[in-house]
Order: sequence, then structure tokens, then C-alpha cells
Amino acid sequence: LGVQTLVTGRLVSANGQIRISAELVSGSDGTVMWAADFTPSRQNVADVESQIALEIARRIRFELTPADQRRLNKAVHPNAEAYSLLLRGRYEMSLYTSESGQRAASYFEQALGIDPSYALANAELANAYRFLATSGSLKPAEALQRGEQDALKTVAIDD
Repeated sequence: LGVQTLVTGRLVSANGQIRISAELVSGSDGTVMWAADFTPSRQNVADVESQIALEIARRIRFELTPADQRRLNKAVHPNAEAYSLLLRGRYEMSLYTSESGQRAASYFEQALGIDPSYALANAELANAYRFLATSGSLKPAEALQRGEQDALKTVAIDD
């Protein structure tokens, strides 16, 4: 890929438990520079993401600015159920079918029903509307209007 380092990971959810594996791999020879497994509760997934990001920054000797640190410490998805719905919606979006786009929008809307101030869910919903217009599921004018509303909500919540 022509990169110095690559981050790989896996998230497995089974029997009510979550397991996250993360690796930092050398781009030149494929050696694993760092690896760790985490088994957070559903409520602490965001904390593990921050831990992984901090550890990777430390391993590649990247100095985080105070602003970077604040962004990492900021709760991006404070509600575990809303975050789970966001991940399901992202998965559906990755399938690139008209039906999966509609399911994705539904998941993002459900996440917003739980947490109306969830900026990331608003941003993903705006993107889903764009996709629904290109897939023919929504008229472009309607998709543009709805997407713009959600994009503006996103910026109003978290610029």
C-alpha cells in the first residue's frame, strides 16, 4: 500500500460480550509492532477506542496536541445502544443496495430517537439520504432537502 504503518482490527460481539482486537503493522515488512485485545462492556466501547488511539499515537511517536487530546476524550457516542444502531447502519450502508440503504437510514433514525444530539448519527443519516437518491429510492429533491437538514443539525450539534 505504500504506507509506513497500518492499523487493523476486529470487533466481535457474541453472547452479550464484545471483544476488540487491534494491531499496528509495519507497512514495509508486515511485522506486528503492537497488538492488544480488549473486552469492554457495551457502555465502555468508546473508552477502548480512545485507549487504542492513544496507544497507537504513542507507538508511532506522534505527539498529540492538547486539542487532539480533547477531541479524543470527547464522548463521540455516549449511549451504547445508539452507538450499536449507528454501527448497524454503517454495515447496511456498506452493502450498497437500495434496500440496505433504507435499512441504514432506519438504524440512524433509531439512534437519533435514543439520542437526538448524536451528531454522528445525523451525519450518517445525511449520507444515507444522498445514497438513497442515487439508488433511486428517494427523489433527488427530497433527498437533498432531508440530507441538508441533517447535515445542518450535525454542524449545529458539533462543528
